[in-house]
Amino acid sequence: MKNLFSNLLNLASALFMFQFALPKLLAAQVSVKTFSYFAQVLPVNAKIYMYSVGLLELVVGLMMLALLFIKNEKQKALFTYVAYVLLAGTLIGALLHEYFVRPEPIAQLVTYSGCFLVICAIQFLAYRKTLIARFE
Repeated sequence: MKNLFSNLLNLASALFMFQFALPKLLAAQVSVKTFSYFAQVLPVNAKIYMYSVGLLELVVGLMMLALLFIKNEKQKALFTYVAYVLLAGTLIGALLHEYFVRPEPIAQLVTYSGCFLVICAIQFLAYRKTLIARFE
């Protein structure tokens, strides 16, 4: 049951990351506009920043998908931690942008980030004993 629930969370996280990565990587107008605004506030090149964030989100999404195929419990625990640390960092960065860079936070993005931070915590707790045992 734990593995099924964990795999569903991994799949949901992967889809979530792909949903946000693809518009950036495909230079959708909304992403170009958003990152152009960010470049006015932050000392960054808008296009490089947009593609970098999109690539990070794509990598995290692919890591989440890879978790579905790892069978060794100890390897899965370590990979889960790495993937979810990257996801948590991405989400915290998104929240910082929402509250400190955007003129007004978009409630839907804040809600998504909050929900997926809870998923990160669930996954950390689910695999902590296996990860600790790996290093003992």
